[in-house]
Amino acid sequence: PVNKILVDGKSFFGEDPKMASRNLPANAIDKVQVVDDKEQALLNGDNNTSNIGKVVNITLKKGFKKGAFGKVYAGGGSKDRYELGGIVNAFRDTLQVSILGYSNNLNRPGFSYGELMNAGGLRRSNSNRNNNSTSTWGGSNGSSIMINGVNFGGSPDFGLATSNGAGFNINHAPDKKKSFYVQYYFGEVRKTNLASGLTRLYNVDTIIENQRINNSLTKNYGHNIGAGMKLNPDTLTTINFNASYTVGLQRETNNGLITSDNNILGNLSRGNIDMYNRSDNYNYSHSFYYIRKGKNDPKKNLIISNRFNTGTLNTDNQTNSLLQYLYPTAYDSVLNQLRSVRLPQTSTIFNVILKEPIAKNIYLRFNNRFRYDYVSNRTNTNQALSTDAPYDIFNPYLSNAFKRSKHDFTFYQGILYENKGFSINPYIGELILNSNVDVNSIEGKINQNVRKLVPSLHINYKDFSIDYGRDYVLLHYNYLLPVLDNSNPY
Repeated sequence: PVNKILVDGKSFFGEDPKMASRNLPANAIDKVQVVDDKEQALLNGDNNTSNIGKVVNITLKKGFKKGAFGKVYAGGGSKDRYELGGIVNAFRDTLQVSILGYSNNLNRPGFSYGELMNAGGLRRSNSNRNNNSTSTWGGSNGSSIMINGVNFGGSPDFGLATSNGAGFNINHAPDKKKSFYVQYYFGEVRKTNLASGLTRLYNVDTIIENQRINNSLTKNYGHNIGAGMKLNPDTLTTINFNASYTVGLQRETNNGLITSDNNILGNLSRGNIDMYNRSDNYNYSHSFYYIRKGKNDPKKNLIISNRFNTGTLNTDNQTNSLLQYLYPTAYDSVLNQLRSVRLPQTSTIFNVILKEPIAKNIYLRFNNRFRYDYVSNRTNTNQALSTDAPYDIFNPYLSNAFKRSKHDFTFYQGILYENKGFSINPYIGELILNSNVDVNSIEGKINQNVRKLVPSLHINYKDFSIDYGRDYVLLHYNYLLPVLDNSNPY
């Protein structure tokens, strides 16, 4: 596969292969070079070129060092429906700029996922995360795209969604030794929904009619800012750093009216339910790697890399309801409740790889890895005596807390033999893992300590490879609190 396409030795709008191949005219190309992506081989830690992609370098003719391309669209229809948007990409010598904007009320995103990732430059901000979050929905009512907490328009549910968004991506490569980029995106979706439902139950001459009218307004706001650099201070050293920060906000108000009637007895019950939901998502992530090759032996190298991700999701669900039951016994059911959920998470991985020659075609290899994960979930449910009173009545049956921290070290040592396209690399490693789980509803902490040998073997011959390895990974955490969510009990 082609990992990236360079133009005159520099990245072209985020190094996505399709950006150059689709937008550069054939008569502008002077020559094309195809080589192995040796940087990927180094980051894999094995220098094996049989399982890596290619790098294509396109050299432009002297008269084609600048240009522009993009997409602009607009349309309108009945009932005030409209859409408009555009992506403009311009490049000149060492500077590349992408600008996008859109607005519509058609329940769909302004651009496709591919356009956002490639022309919009979001592939870069995705590459520096330990965990990426991409959601795409589609249906008869509409479609939507959300990337790492930023909603890029649309809604697949019932209702009318109005979407607005804008952003830019700037790449600057003053020379072949350094390049920089910065990007920012904003997305907004406002959705209104008015729905009604009617159900009739028949039993001989009795008809029970249940009716519900629901009116809701949902607002989503997303911000993403990213920046990065790649430095080659000399022919032996490569330094790469990318960082991004994302803010995703959601506000929702929902009002529901419920009635139940009997054709003989009359009104059985009626009620009003108001819900106010608030969600705040904040996330920071970065990636870094440093590569240093040997001066006299290019196969000698030192690689240091790090990925870091931290964020929190805060959710508050407020419910105020009054249900009046008239038959068989008249009474009122009142609920004034605030349910708060806090989900902070942090994860990082740190690697150091050293390859040292000890004889002809024989190398010592050391691969040391550190991983850390922390996740917490605190759910508190409080109630109030009235809509004007403070939510200070704690409900322990609808509240709980969970916390898990985990770190592990892995120390690998191995011998690598390489000769004429053949390589064999046996490893022996030691894994030391510690995990602590703390749940409020369980007395005492749950501690887990693991110390294991983790052997591995890698054999390659040209395009053929055999790999064997062993590792220990804790189960992924999503939501482990056995707490009932009654914020929408009706």
